[in-house]
Amino acid sequence: MSLPRLSGLYDEWKAIAKTQFSPRHLTSFDGYMRLHIEPYLGDLTLDQITTERVDKCRAAYLAAGGPPGGANVLVRKLNTLFGFAIRRKILVARPYDISRLQVQRKPRPVLPAQAVQKFLVEIDRSRNAHVSGAVRMMLGLGLRENEALGARWEHLDLHRKTYQPGKTKSGKAPMLPVPDWLAAYLRSIRPKGAAEGWMFPAEDGEPHRVGCFTGKPIRRAGEKVGLVGLTPHRLRATFATLHVEAGTPLPKVQKMLGHSSITTTMRYVEDSTAGLREAQAKVAEAMGLALPLKPLEKSAGSRKKGDPGKNPGKAQNRKVAKIR
Repeated sequence: MSLPRLSGLYDEWKAIAKTQFSPRHLTSFDGYMRLHIEPYLGDLTLDQITTERVDKCRAAYLAAGGPPGGANVLVRKLNTLFGFAIRRKILVARPYDISRLQVQRKPRPVLPAQAVQKFLVEIDRSRNAHVSGAVRMMLGLGLRENEALGARWEHLDLHRKTYQPGKTKSGKAPMLPVPDWLAAYLRSIRPKGAAEGWMFPAEDGEPHRVGCFTGKPIRRAGEKVGLVGLTPHRLRATFATLHVEAGTPLPKVQKMLGHSSITTTMRYVEDSTAGLREAQAKVAEAMGLALPLKPLEKSAGSRKKGDPGKNPGKAQNRKVAKIR
């Protein structure tokens, strides 16, 4: 049996992936295929895609100015297609073996807990109730932007305080506990008698488009609280980070985010300097090495009333003069 070309395999995968992945994920995948993979590997049959050829494809991406992190994404896209081929019994194994590039991870913005209320105040300045609601769904439940914009009333149970998203990126929809503050907010905005339908419908009755609808307000509000480059997806990372800082076990965070791999969840958690400092202090205390706080030294101007200070003679003379 002749093996398909990579471009043909991609068409097969895409037809099925439409029912499993978000439009944003598919758009990103398609961009990598059209611009960086198909020009070098698209016309080759699957068995012709060797380690050397994949390495050259990745090298061309880097030579064109692509970042190392993007080169790793390119290989992951290719791995996804070959994983699909293996599951379909087209192949028994990938014909290439290529390691990921080492990338220095840069700190990415997440909202610290103490900035959340001010951030929401700035979000509400947009005077768009749908933006305010969708942002709260992202922060309170860790939803992706498309999941928040596509939220439906029938997925919400205010009596049990649970929310179950519809179709997610992984295909799994966990039952999420709704925090009290978010339940109160959703109860306040729910139209009277609304048992189903979109929570935040656009004028055409469908969900708002993913991208700029919440992206711009989030970026502006982030800048107001001192965070540059805040995006809807970083609110999902904020949800994960704040939960870990609050002591939620990582497997539970993984379940709420709907990740199939805990490694993916770990990439969402950002270490704040303040959080690391607090962790160091707790370890020092457990080891009995925590330093006691030094008492503040009294300044010369903080003497008690009647204290003569360094020159008691002058005070005594003033007292005698007053008696006379």
